[in-house]
Amino acid sequence: ITRIGVRELRHFIVYLQGRQRFAQHRFTKPQQGHLSGHTVNGYLRALRAFWAWAQREGFIEETPFSQLQIPKAPRKVMPTFTEEQLRHLLGAIDTSSALGHRDYAILVTFLDTGVRCSELTGLRVKDVNLEARLLKVWGKGAKERMVPFGKKVQGALWKYMMSCRPPPIVPRYDHVFLTCQGRPLAKDRVEAIVEHYGI
Repeated sequence: ITRIGVRELRHFIVYLQGRQRFAQHRFTKPQQGHLSGHTVNGYLRALRAFWAWAQREGFIEETPFSQLQIPKAPRKVMPTFTEEQLRHLLGAIDTSSALGHRDYAILVTFLDTGVRCSELTGLRVKDVNLEARLLKVWGKGAKERMVPFGKKVQGALWKYMMSCRPPPIVPRYDHVFLTCQGRPLAKDRVEAIVEHYGI
């Protein structure tokens, strides 16, 4: 590793940025396009951590990353909706059924709070404070945070949880959002619901 400096790392960055997705992957066929900025950033952060370890252990005197700035991964811009688009979107949900009330509650919670899909599927009944209009969500690294929500979400969650939520098939399934059979909604199922309504 003593032979690798800033010049070599810059060449490696250029190589990564031009590499085809899943090139030489054992199980997945190559796909169109190059590695994403997040993937490139992940490779470089792993290398930086390795060089920092080598420096701490005395294998090298200086890490080349001290003279190199890692390209930042692009931030994904979430789509926004006009009031008219939101009315059309939410109006397309049939809330005459328990299933429709569940889907409506899911969508307004997403739109109002911006929680991740995994955070929404992980919500337990005890994590919802309807009176204070707060959700307790568990993010990456088991980090807990409180997320406020508005009156529209309050009404949707109250209606679903008090009148439309099916009984859990077993008591330990105290998740807020359940299937018709009383099982916790899986992440891919929630993603399918969101996609179905055009978000």
